Order: sequence, then C-alpha cells, then structure tokens
Amino acid sequence: MDTKTTLSYANFLTSVIDSIDITKNSLELLMSWNVMPIKSIPRKNQNQFKTMKLEISKLLQSKSFPRAKLSDNDCCSLITEFFDKLYLFTNQSDENEVEEMVKSEIAEVYPHTDDINLLFHLYHSAVQQWWQQTGQVPYQTKDSVLFANARSDIQRNSWLKNLHDISMNKMQMFDVDFDLDKIGKEYQEQIDNFMKNKIALLHVVSNNQALSCLKLLQYLTSRSYNFSYINSEIINLSEFCSKLATDINCLILNSNRKNDNKNIENLQKHVQQIFFISEVDPKGKTRSFKDMNKGLVDLSPKSQQKILNRKVFFQGTPVYLHTLLDEKLDLVNEQTLYTLLMEDAIDILPASRSKMKDDEINYYVERNLARWLFADEILDEESFKVVYNQVIDEFPEDGKDIVVVCVSDKIKRQIRRKFTRVKDKEIRLFMLKEAHDYFDSICKKYPIRKIHLLQFVPVNSKKTVLQWERSQNSIENIYKYAYTGDVEIKVESLTDAEKSLVILAAEPGVGKSTYLTAMCVCVCVCATNQTGPRGRFLQIELFPCIFRSTFYTCK
Repeated sequence: MDTKTTLSYANFLTSVIDSIDITKNSLELLMSWNVMPIKSIPRKNQNQFKTMKLEISKLLQSKSFPRAKLSDNDCCSLITEFFDKLYLFTNQSDENEVEEMVKSEIAEVYPHTDDINLLFHLYHSAVQQWWQQTGQVPYQTKDSVLFANARSDIQRNSWLKNLHDISMNKMQMFDVDFDLDKIGKEYQEQIDNFMKNKIALLHVVSNNQALSCLKLLQYLTSRSYNFSYINSEIINLSEFCSKLATDINCLILNSNRKNDNKNIENLQKHVQQIFFISEVDPKGKTRSFKDMNKGLVDLSPKSQQKILNRKVFFQGTPVYLHTLLDEKLDLVNEQTLYTLLMEDAIDILPASRSKMKDDEINYYVERNLARWLFADEILDEESFKVVYNQVIDEFPEDGKDIVVVCVSDKIKRQIRRKFTRVKDKEIRLFMLKEAHDYFDSICKKYPIRKIHLLQFVPVNSKKTVLQWERSQNSIENIYKYAYTGDVEIKVESLTDAEKSLVILAAEPGVGKSTYLTAMCVCVCVCATNQTGPRGRFLQIELFPCIFRSTFYTCK
C-alpha cells in the first residue's frame, strides 16, 4: 500500500487488511504498521489512529496470522547460514606488501606501462584524497574512474610533474599549517638568502625531517618561489638520478638514507639549487643550518585547535588532548606532534592493569601495613660509612654506601637529651631536621653515591628501633638488613600518611596493586561525599614506562 495516499478511515482500514501478506509473521506485520506515517490518513481521522493501531494489533494476535515457529532444523539452518557468511582474516599483508601486490596486478593487466611505480602512487594518492572527503561521498564501485584518471595523468603530465604532485599530496595529508610568522628571522634569512643568491646546496638538519620539509614547502609557497619537491618514500634518489633527463632550477629532497650524499653530488649536474632535508648532520661537508622545530607551538591557531581536539589514550581511557595540557602547548614537542599526525590515537601513559569494579570494593580484604625497619647490625658493617653527628664534607672514593643516622624528636622529648645507645655506647646523634639538611647537602655533592638516612624512633619508654627515612640511588646493599616492624600502621586515606611520598614494598602477589586501587576508590567516594580531599588520583605503572623511548609530560 502507498502510505502517502490519503484515504478515508474505512478505506484505510480495509486497504491495510487487504494488503496484509499472510506469509509474514505477526511481528513483521506489527513492525510494518508502526512505520506507517500519520499523514497517510485524513486529518479528521488522525485522532482515531491509536484506536486503529490497537485494532490491527488485535488482528495480528489472532489465529488468522500464524506466528513464526522454529524447529530444530530451522535453528541449525540459521546457525549454518550465519557461519557461512562469517569470514576470519589473519596474517593480513602490511602496507608495503599490499603495495607490491597491487603493482604486480597492474603489471599483469597493463604489461606495457612504462612506470608501474609512478602509476601506483598516482592511483594511491587519488584513493587517499577520496578517502579524506566528508559529507555525501559516493562509494567507489567497478565503474570507478580513479585508476583511469591516474593512467591519463601519466600520459598528460611530465614524469617530474607527476612525482612533484604525488609528493605534495603526501605532505598535505598532515592537514596542518605552520604559523609562518613564528618561524624566526634567522630561518627566513637562511631560506631567502639561499633562493636569491642561487646557492647550489643547502643541507637542512632536523630532528624530524618530515615536519621540517612540510614547513619549508609552506614557506616557499607563501613567498611564491618556484620549486619541485620529490619525496624519497616514493622514489629513491639513485633511481631518480638515473631517470632525470631535464634540468631543474630548484629541487627539494628529504631523506635519511646514508648513501644519499653521493646521489646529491650526481643531481647537481642537472639541478641548479638543492634543498636537502635530513636528520643526519653533514658535519661541515656542505652549507647547512639546524632547523629547530618546537612542536605544537609552531602551528597556526586553527591547526593547534585541531590537534588539541584529538583524542588520546590516557591510562587506557580516551580523552581530549587539551584536557591534559592546561594550555601548556610546549609540552607537545616535535616528536609527539609527529606521532599525533601519523597515528589515529596514541597512548600517553599505559593503562594500569589494576582495576576494581564498583561492587568489588565490598569484598576487599583490608591489608596490614608496617614501617620498614633495619637491624642495628647495619651500623657495624665495615662496607658502610656511618655518620652519627660529625659533619663530614669529604668522603673517599671507596665505593662504600654512606649511612646518616639521626634521632627522632620524640626521643628528644622523651629522654630530654640528644643521644641514644649505639654499639652499647651513648653517642650524640643528629636531630631529624639537621640530618635531613646534611643528607641533602652530601647528595648534591655526591650525586652518584649510594646515600641513606636512618632514624632512631621510640617503640616504648625503653626501646628504640632504626627506621628507614630516605635513600639516594640503589638500596640493594642495605636491603638485606631490612625487616618489617611489629607496629601496624592504619592508613584509611591519603591524609593519614605521615609523608608526602610513601613507598609500598612487598613480595609479588601480596596485594600492593589491589591495596592502592582500593584506596583510589575510597578517595573518589570521599571526594564525591565531600568528606575528604578533592582532586585527581593518578595511578601509573612505572615498569612499562621505564622502557618507553619517549616520556610524555602530563599534568
């Protein structure tokens, strides 16, 4: 039935009943009825629409319309049909392998093509441009003209122009603009002097040759300089040298291959001026200058906003980049910017494997904590240089760990004297504050030495124990003297901790991560109920960070 036809109430109801396909089940009929627009009946009858719908629903529930019934064979058929349509793809080819496969297919279909590599890149560039379109973009079917246009471009344009167009399209995929007013006077003078004085070769050294190349292309275009650009990812320089048959006024190349210096010498026979951008310093062999990319701050405000609105993964959670920066754009350096431009998403910090669902906190078993103490025997060990109270400014380079011993202020109030018993002798000790100051001074003077600060604290009115306070560098030499104290510590919230930095140490599997995760949940609950400190609780697994080549600075 044409639902757009205006019908009277009676005719409408009759038409609906007459048009029913009895092969459909009641659910399908009801769904068909629900999608019928209200405008399909006269306005005066529209108030009866709901009543009609109830009547039709009753008809659908009657025995006149058989319900769908599935037998065991029907169920098996559905399952079989589903798995017949299911395909699992594994070990798929990477981008380079797909490139070689497509080139082979092109060579089979068009065996007389002069330059398969060039044809492939023209076609690849056209597909990329189609893929980046937004809005009402038509699908590519068997009638697609992208490949035919690529073949036409090869015949219509020169070999050099095709390479230039492909290379420029590849750089435009970054889709960002540099703020050319911020690139610096020295940069502009170097480029303008090179172009105006017809200098033969300028080597631009960069920590990221792709970004430096993009900036140079945009600057030369803004100044209306004529140039040709060849991306070495499309054609290697040795092949380019062998095929180049015409002279070029100005050529821009970017490459990091070690043997390209020889190719540059050969190119100078046909090219009047060459910009060569790489991450390898020629060390005085040619005229060069260092391009100092700063990263996100180099881009135009519009491009900056585009990057800031990109989503990144922060501890496994997708967040907008601008929420992590607090407008400190300089935190995104050139390598991070390049990663953002090249990848759909980046992982700022690895996700913690310790997670706790909302209901799991109800089953959490409280952990018992105790301070890390040291046996007094550490003070007798000859492999340590122990300092009790005398300020020593110079230590021999004997490789010994330096151990500074002090006494708690509580002991001072308890026995009213600045001494305690060490090695069965009464020895005057540093007070805690002066010990910390002394510890900081010798750490600054001997940054690579292993230095430790231990403190005598009272257990009761007659007994003291040696408690670990701080260490510089490794604690491997003092670890064997450590033991867990008898006095348990109750830490129910972050404010219960005596120090701003607390190290939780235990054997693997004891429950360190679970304890910290539970504390995180408690902090969030207290902050929500406004019964505790507010703020962000950041849980970072340091182990995977240690082996990352780039450390990201974040709030």
